[in-house]
Amino acid sequence: MCNLRLLKIYSSTGMKTESKVYLSEDLRSLSDKLVYLEWDGFPSTSLPVNFTPENLVELVMPNSRLKQLWNEDQNLDLLKNIDLRNCNHLTKIPELLHAENLTTVNLEGCSSIDELPELPRNIRSLNLSKTSVKHVPSSIGYLSHLEMFDLTDCRDLESLPTSICKLKSLQSLYLSGCSNFTTFPEILEPMERLVELELDRTAIQKLHSSIENLVALETLHLEMCEDLEDLPDSIHNISSLDYVSLWRCSKFKPSPQPCLPPEEPVVYCRPTETQSSSGRILEIRRRSFATRLMGFWDDSHSNAFSPRRRFNYFKRVL
Repeated sequence: MCNLRLLKIYSSTGMKTESKVYLSEDLRSLSDKLVYLEWDGFPSTSLPVNFTPENLVELVMPNSRLKQLWNEDQNLDLLKNIDLRNCNHLTKIPELLHAENLTTVNLEGCSSIDELPELPRNIRSLNLSKTSVKHVPSSIGYLSHLEMFDLTDCRDLESLPTSICKLKSLQSLYLSGCSNFTTFPEILEPMERLVELELDRTAIQKLHSSIENLVALETLHLEMCEDLEDLPDSIHNISSLDYVSLWRCSKFKPSPQPCLPPEEPVVYCRPTETQSSSGRILEIRRRSFATRLMGFWDDSHSNAFSPRRRFNYFKRVL
């Protein structure tokens, strides 16, 4: 198998089950000519010691028992995609700074990962959701091509550096479920491509007035931010903003002068006792058929179909 270029072993069910395929003596040395390596539920704690990934373009090994990949001094010039979802035993990713063609890293569910790996400038998609990351270094601003940054359910994360505004290609930032996330950073300069920001189920109390520098923002999710009390008046300066959700923000007390003029975004608030009890979501502004439909959903549907998923669904349908 020394000339093998593609190896794919996967679970047909897509479930997180331990692989029934085990390494034999013949597979102690994987082919150095491998271009594509996919092994769902890889049973060993490391790749073969003598494996050289110099020809590797894609590494896909979700649900594996891996604790480490390879030594730091590897030639990774061709590597474009790393997918190590739900590798719970993986504690560290080797330095990837010189993998200049790498565009996608998916570490979702790698619960033992507690720090960001060093990444090349060309990275476009970085998924660290459900990891134990506590800190995002200020050097994150170096990733000028990053388009999607997912930190969903990183429960040890408390804040982001102000250098986040240097991510000029960023389109989507997901912080949903970061339950210890208390402070969204000041946005010190315009971010002209960020269209979606998810801060639902975080511990934020307020947003800085510099939020207006998110000049392309279209959707802002603040569902179940139980400590959030108000929104800055500057938010109405974001002319592209179409949707703001304040569903179940129990402490939210809008200022006497509405921070959002009536011709601007759809806003959903948790109703107070004095508001109509016909629905659990109060619709302040209705701009489309899709948003009108969302106004009729109540808490009985919340577990199966969250406000964010309803919004995205209706956008696709319409």
